[in-house]
Amino acid sequence: MLSVSDSSSSSSSSSRPALLFVSSSVRELVFDMLLHQNFDVDLTSSASVTLFTLICCFQEQYKRLVEALIAAQTDAAVSQRLVDAFTNLTPAETPLTPTRVNKIAFRRNFERYMGGIKAVLCMK
Repeated sequence: MLSVSDSSSSSSSSSRPALLFVSSSVRELVFDMLLHQNFDVDLTSSASVTLFTLICCFQEQYKRLVEALIAAQTDAAVSQRLVDAFTNLTPAETPLTPTRVNKIAFRRNFERYMGGIKAVLCMK
Protein backbone atom coordinates (compact mmCIF):
# COMPACT_ATOMS: atom_id res chain seq x y z
CA MET A 1 0.00 0.00 0.00
CA LEU A 2 1.16 3.55 -0.63
CA SER A 3 2.65 5.40 2.26
CA VAL A 4 0.90 8.69 2.88
CA SER A 5 2.31 11.21 5.30
CA ASP A 6 0.39 14.29 6.32
CA SER A 7 1.41 16.45 9.22
CA SER A 8 -1.64 18.72 9.04
CA SER A 9 -4.04 16.54 11.05
CA SER A 10 -4.26 13.02 12.33
CA SER A 11 -7.88 12.59 11.21
CA SER A 12 -7.08 13.31 7.56
CA SER A 13 -4.09 10.97 7.56
CA SER A 14 -6.05 8.20 9.25
CA SER A 15 -8.79 8.37 6.60
CA ARG A 16 -6.38 8.04 3.68
CA PRO A 17 -5.61 4.31 4.07
CA ALA A 18 -9.35 3.61 4.02
CA LEU A 19 -9.68 5.76 0.91
CA LEU A 20 -6.84 3.85 -0.76
CA PHE A 21 -8.52 0.55 0.13
CA VAL A 22 -11.89 1.69 -1.22
CA SER A 23 -10.30 3.07 -4.33
CA SER A 24 -8.46 -0.24 -4.88
CA SER A 25 -11.70 -2.17 -4.51
CA VAL A 26 -13.49 0.23 -6.84
CA ARG A 27 -10.69 -0.06 -9.41
CA GLU A 28 -10.94 -3.84 -9.37
CA LEU A 29 -14.73 -3.66 -9.65
CA VAL A 30 -14.59 -1.24 -12.58
CA PHE A 31 -11.87 -3.32 -14.25
CA ASP A 32 -13.99 -6.44 -13.89
CA MET A 33 -17.15 -4.74 -15.10
CA LEU A 34 -15.52 -3.20 -18.17
CA LEU A 35 -13.44 -6.17 -19.20
CA HIS A 36 -15.63 -9.14 -18.21
CA GLN A 37 -19.28 -8.11 -17.93
CA ASN A 38 -21.77 -7.13 -20.60
CA PHE A 39 -22.98 -3.55 -20.59
CA ASP A 40 -24.87 -1.21 -22.91
CA VAL A 41 -22.89 -0.58 -26.10
CA ASP A 42 -23.92 3.08 -25.95
CA LEU A 43 -21.65 3.39 -22.92
CA THR A 44 -18.52 2.22 -24.75
CA SER A 45 -17.09 5.70 -25.17
CA SER A 46 -17.57 6.59 -21.51
CA ALA A 47 -16.31 3.19 -20.43
CA SER A 48 -13.15 3.53 -22.50
CA VAL A 49 -12.36 6.96 -21.02
CA THR A 50 -12.96 5.62 -17.50
CA LEU A 51 -10.79 2.56 -18.03
CA PHE A 52 -8.01 4.53 -19.73
CA THR A 53 -7.92 7.07 -16.91
CA LEU A 54 -7.72 4.29 -14.32
CA ILE A 55 -4.97 2.56 -16.27
CA CYS A 56 -3.03 5.84 -16.54
CA CYS A 57 -3.32 6.47 -12.80
CA PHE A 58 -2.72 2.89 -11.64
CA GLN A 59 -0.43 1.31 -14.21
CA GLU A 60 1.19 -1.24 -11.90
CA GLN A 61 -2.16 -2.44 -10.53
CA TYR A 62 -3.53 -2.76 -14.07
CA LYS A 63 -0.47 -4.77 -15.09
CA ARG A 64 -0.90 -7.10 -12.10
CA LEU A 65 -4.62 -7.60 -12.82
CA VAL A 66 -3.91 -8.46 -16.46
CA GLU A 67 -1.11 -10.83 -15.51
CA ALA A 68 -3.39 -12.56 -12.99
CA LEU A 69 -6.17 -12.90 -15.55
CA ILE A 70 -3.78 -14.43 -18.08
CA ALA A 71 -2.21 -16.74 -15.50
CA ALA A 72 -5.67 -18.00 -14.47
CA GLN A 73 -6.38 -19.37 -17.95
CA THR A 74 -6.11 -23.12 -18.38
CA ASP A 75 -6.39 -23.06 -22.18
CA ALA A 76 -3.12 -21.97 -23.83
CA ALA A 77 -4.97 -20.63 -26.89
CA VAL A 78 -7.19 -18.41 -24.74
CA SER A 79 -4.17 -17.29 -22.76
CA GLN A 80 -2.37 -16.27 -25.96
CA ARG A 81 -5.47 -14.46 -27.23
CA LEU A 82 -5.54 -12.51 -23.96
CA VAL A 83 -1.86 -11.61 -24.26
CA ASP A 84 -2.47 -10.35 -27.79
CA ALA A 85 -5.67 -8.52 -26.83
CA PHE A 86 -4.12 -6.67 -23.89
CA THR A 87 -1.00 -5.88 -25.92
CA ASN A 88 -3.27 -4.32 -28.55
CA LEU A 89 -5.38 -2.56 -25.92
CA THR A 90 -2.37 -0.78 -24.41
CA PRO A 91 0.36 -0.84 -27.07
CA ALA A 92 3.76 0.69 -26.36
CA GLU A 93 3.20 3.39 -28.99
CA THR A 94 0.22 4.77 -27.05
CA PRO A 95 1.67 6.40 -23.93
CA LEU A 96 -0.35 5.91 -20.78
CA THR A 97 -0.88 9.62 -20.27
CA PRO A 98 -4.42 11.01 -20.37
CA THR A 99 -4.15 13.29 -23.39
CA ARG A 100 -6.93 13.67 -25.93
CA VAL A 101 -4.95 11.90 -28.65
CA ASN A 102 -4.14 8.95 -26.39
CA LYS A 103 -7.76 8.67 -25.22
CA ILE A 104 -8.96 8.53 -28.83
CA ALA A 105 -6.39 5.86 -29.70
CA PHE A 106 -7.34 3.88 -26.59
CA ARG A 107 -11.05 4.14 -27.47
CA ARG A 108 -10.38 2.58 -30.89
CA ASN A 109 -8.35 -0.19 -29.24
CA PHE A 110 -11.07 -0.71 -26.62
CA GLU A 111 -13.75 -1.06 -29.29
CA ARG A 112 -11.64 -3.74 -31.00
CA TYR A 113 -11.14 -5.44 -27.64
CA MET A 114 -14.88 -5.35 -27.01
CA GLY A 115 -15.56 -7.00 -30.36
CA GLY A 116 -12.92 -9.65 -29.90
CA ILE A 117 -11.65 -11.05 -26.66
CA LYS A 118 -14.44 -9.85 -24.36
CA ALA A 119 -16.77 -12.47 -25.81
CA VAL A 120 -14.31 -15.18 -24.74
CA LEU A 121 -14.10 -13.79 -21.20
CA CYS A 122 -17.87 -13.35 -20.80
CA MET A 123 -18.51 -17.01 -21.71
CA LYS A 124 -16.44 -18.25 -18.76
